[in-house]
Order: sequence, then structure tokens, then C-alpha cells
Amino acid sequence: MRTIQGIAGQMAFSDDAPIGPYPLEFIENLEDMMAAPFPDDLRWYLEHYGARKLCEGQRSLPLCLDSYHYVADFEGLPDITKAEKQYHQLCRFAMTETLPYDRRCYFPIGRASTATMSLCLSLLVSLHPLNFGTVWGVSALAGHHPLEPVLLAQDFTAFLQMIVPKAGLPEQAKQRNDALLDKILRDQSSKIRPQPTRAASAKALMAFYLDHPDETVFDGLHNLELAYYIGGRNFHGTRAAMAQAQESSTDLSDRVVRPGPIRRRQVQISEPHKFLGTFRVFPAQDSYATVTVKSVVGVDQVLKETFVLHYSDAGWALVARQTSNVDPIEIDGFGTLAFDVFSGWRFPTPVTPRWSRLPVDVRIVGEEDALTLPCIAFVRELLDWSDLRPALERRLFDHDYLPLVMPLHTAFVKDGKYHERLQTRTGGMPVISSPTEIWTEIGSSGSIYVENDSRFTWRLSLRNKMDPIDITVENGQILT
Repeated sequence: MRTIQGIAGQMAFSDDAPIGPYPLEFIENLEDMMAAPFPDDLRWYLEHYGARKLCEGQRSLPLCLDSYHYVADFEGLPDITKAEKQYHQLCRFAMTETLPYDRRCYFPIGRASTATMSLCLSLLVSLHPLNFGTVWGVSALAGHHPLEPVLLAQDFTAFLQMIVPKAGLPEQAKQRNDALLDKILRDQSSKIRPQPTRAASAKALMAFYLDHPDETVFDGLHNLELAYYIGGRNFHGTRAAMAQAQESSTDLSDRVVRPGPIRRRQVQISEPHKFLGTFRVFPAQDSYATVTVKSVVGVDQVLKETFVLHYSDAGWALVARQTSNVDPIEIDGFGTLAFDVFSGWRFPTPVTPRWSRLPVDVRIVGEEDALTLPCIAFVRELLDWSDLRPALERRLFDHDYLPLVMPLHTAFVKDGKYHERLQTRTGGMPVISSPTEIWTEIGSSGSIYVENDSRFTWRLSLRNKMDPIDITVENGQILT
């Protein structure tokens, strides 16, 4: 069995950082703080190496979680200036709540993360008597994989023994993950419920989807394969892959992969074409194809969409929408409304409506077909609506600004006498006396969301007020 002294003696430490061992007094203070002694191997390392950093290329930590392989990077223990702070932060961190026994008995020894941050672990050594010395990893990013603490090593010595040079590890991990994904696709596809919607031909499938978008079940597992090989997205093992595939099969909220119902006219569906993807080629690429759908939407705008389909002996299945391009619309005097799948319809840069003294981001709620003639007319009207300014100024001044700055009476007893004191709520906010001055107190002019052809909501914020303010206007009347 290798000793901590022998393992640490062979590790490659950087010489350009003036960071050394933890002072003995500091180590004792940490033990007093945690009301427990450090394991012998960790204490020896703290005394002799402390926060010394490992050389790049010589500090890789290969991990296998739920059969998925990662190559993480472990730089070294935290500096003494950060050790106590990290301990208190982790005691309050949501991801440490499910550590065995008492999370206050775990001491942080740094982080391990992959180059893409697909995995980022806070590393901890337990000082609890029932699992004393064990090394654990918890996700440093709340809600990210892994969702539960992971036991990495039985002691700190075994953990250090896991650290190896990087050479060749990424390619080995990729080959193993490729094989794992192939096994998942082969063995688990029948377990997805409901199964993907299939048809005998690509055109028949697309015709069904265009008529019944919310009833069409996408092929979640092959969407996962495409995201892994083409998009470089990790799937984090069998359980996580199945959960991702299940969600993407039926999730109607992901409007990038599958758009909401669109009122298309004059629809033309192309024959399937070979899927080219990007410069990366993967084994099953020939089983994918793309189909182009050309249609007319809104005010006679041409919409051109590309969908990715997968073919097998069971028939054609829909994987994802790949691209969407629709004609923009010019709004005289303000610019061009353009659509993208992430933001929807919006002006590329903020514009200044006639009723505003500040530029705002203007967005139209909806899909590619949202720009009807009444909607466009309403956008022009609200941007040119100078008469709206006094009412908006009064609404902000009375309803949002004054409650922040109105004096607050407080009462207290001192030296046996009753006192009253006048306090301000401004928190340093300058006091203004007129609604027309409210523009100086707007911290962010925010965004306008056009909801239909008679209603919009202006979301903004005032200085020194954290919560955003929503003002809804419908048919020229302020509702909120």
C-alpha cells in the first residue's frame, strides 16, 4: 500500500506560486472550528504541502459516474485565506444537504471540474466518526449533475492516488462514452414512453406534425445522440440520458427544438436529404436526414424551416427542428423587426418610443406567425403614442416611487422616555417632487412585451428597488 508521503512526493507541483503549507496554528484553529481532528494523511499533507498548486497537464482526475467518464482537473487545496470561508459557504449550500450525517463535519479540499464545466465538483473530506476520512464530491452548481453527493475515495491518500497526467485520457473517455451511448440507444429505446410518432415516409410524418404539432412525440433518444455528437453536449450516464430523452420527447416548452403551433399557408414539404451536420462525423449519421418546409405566415412572409428526422426499420421519426428563417418586417421610423428562435420577434437594438425618454427593448410575444396586420399597426401605434407619457409618469411616481421615499415614523424608548424618529426609505435615492422627473430614477428601462394587437406590458426597474415593475396597458388604459 502506497503512503501519503510517497504519493505526494511524486506529484508535480508548480514552483511559480508562493503558496506553501498551512501553518500548524491555522490547522489547529480549523480543527477547533469543526470540533474534530483531521485524518492523519490529510493533516500531514496540510502541514507539508497545504495549498501548493499542481502543474497543468499533471493534475487530471478521471471519474466514472453512472458509467459516464469525465476527465476533471484538480488544481489543489484552497488557499488558507479561502478555506474557512468555503467551509461556511458549503454548510449553507443546497447541494450539501444530502451528505451522510452532519454536513458541518465535512472540510473542503478544493474543486474538480472539466474544461467545459459539464462537471464541477466541490471536494470534501468527512470528519464524522461514522465515515471518517472519506472523500466526497458534490456539484458546485445547484441543480447540475450529479444531483446527489458522490463518494470518490475511502481516504485522502486514495484520492491523491487517483490524480494522473492528462495524456490520452480525454480520448479514452470519449471512446467509452461513445460506446455507452450506443448501448443506451440499442437497449433502452423501447423503454421510452410514449414511443416516438412514426410514419412510413418522411413527407407523411411532416404532414402529420404540421397538422398536429402538440400530439407529435419527438424522438428524444436520437435527439440526445445528435446533441452529443454534433453539439458536444454531455449526457451524464444512463439514468440522466433516459431522463433527458424522456423530457425532450414530449416537452412542449422547448420552442427551439420544437416550435409551438404556427399558422402556415401554402405549405411545401421537400424530399428528405442526407444529413450533413457539421465537420464532425459520427457512426449513425447516415440514418439521419433533413426535410425543408417552406410556407407563408403572417403578412405574406416566407418561412423556411429545416427539420431533422431519423430513419429505422420502424419508420421515420422526428428528432428536432434545426433552423428557422422568416422574412423581417420594417417599422417606419424605428427599424426592422426580426425573428430568432431564442428571443422571438424583436428590434435588433433598443428603440425609444415617443412616450419614453429612454430606449427600451421591444419584443412581440409569439411564434413566427405573430406579425399580423393588426399587430403591426398596434406596434406602430404604441411606439408613436406620445400622449401616454403623462399617465405612465404618474403611475410610476405614485404607485412605485413614493412608497420608497415616504418618511417612516418609528417609536422607541430611551432613558425611560418615549421618542419618535423620522426615517427615510430612500437608501441614498435622490428625492424628486414631480412625476416628470421619474425618468432620472429608472435603473433599467427594460422591455416592452406586445401580447396581442391591443395590449402590451412594460417591464422596468427603479433604482434601489430590486423587484421589476410590470405596467400593462390595454386599449390605451393602464391596467396595473
